[in-house]
Amino acid sequence: MAKSVSRAPHPVVKSSPVVKAAPRVSQALTVVPPSDPTLTLFERLARDQAVPVEKLERLIALQERVLSVNAKAAFDAAFSRMQADLPEIRKDGKIVVKGALRSRYARLEDIHAAIKPVLKAHGFALRHRTEWPTPGTLRIVGILSHAQGHREESAFEAPPDHSDFRTDIQSMGSTVSYARRYTTIDLLNITTRGVDTDGQ
Repeated sequence: MAKSVSRAPHPVVKSSPVVKAAPRVSQALTVVPPSDPTLTLFERLARDQAVPVEKLERLIALQERVLSVNAKAAFDAAFSRMQADLPEIRKDGKIVVKGALRSRYARLEDIHAAIKPVLKAHGFALRHRTEWPTPGTLRIVGILSHAQGHREESAFEAPPDHSDFRTDIQSMGSTVSYARRYTTIDLLNITTRGVDTDGQ
């Protein structure tokens, strides 16, 4: 008689769940600055066909006037603060005619060396533009601009500063240098020691 042989049941093998590696995130994250809410508003209005073009133009013009007024106010406030920091410029330049000292003046390089750190500290920049309004006349325009957008100008017109000791180009350069000095002094209300009134 055959004997039945009992066998142990096969073990049940449970499969482990497959764990997927999390995607690597770059450490360099790009930060997107928030957009200007005013520009965003104008963009929405421009896309809205129900808004008349004339109304949008009036809103933009109004916004430009507001920005202009704010920029002028910021310019005036910064200029007022800057005045206390602008130094007095000494007249170290000399004009000598036939061996005799005729006059003294504040040299352009001395003015720039003194004012550049002050302008930068208060958010200002100064530049000049040369124009030729009529033949034989130079027009130098000094432009003082502020970081908030407002700017003011001072203009100086004169013929080339001819002299027996200068070429025509040197005469024009003399006028440009003279005009830059005076427009800079005018724009910044700079004080110099003594006043150059002899026209040299």
